Amino acid sequence: METPEVTPESDAACPTVIGGLPILLGELQARPVRSPGPYAVAWGDPAVVLRCGVPRPVGYGPTSSLLEIQGVVWFSAEVADGRLWTAVDREVFLDVLVPSAQSSASVTMISTVIADRLPDLDSGAPATPTG
Repeated sequence: METPEVTPESDAACPTVIGGLPILLGELQARPVRSPGPYAVAWGDPAVVLRCGVPRPVGYGPTSSLLEIQGVVWFSAEVADGRLWTAVDREVFLDVLVPSAQSSASVTMISTVIADRLPDLDSGAPATPTG
């Protein structure tokens, strides 16, 4: 999975989130990520992967269906190997790839960290970066 380019926004926001993530995500053990970028974390095999500072998700727009989990607003889309969840209400977009073989309960655990570590946008509206 490709990691996003580092931007001033991701440099400001992502270390706080990454630093709060658990070694164990439920029963899934953290594992190394081969990536040139610093803002990706993985757990288990097949891996649940979080990336921070990703571009605006494909298909996300003003009429998109959104889901709030533990105080974080998510846009969700099916992908070839599972489901891609993108947090859209923070200063930067964060996404979590949950493979079909893994439980999406991991999104709930990650939501708690995001909500605790990265404030939502003041307006309460989903993020609209053009990246």
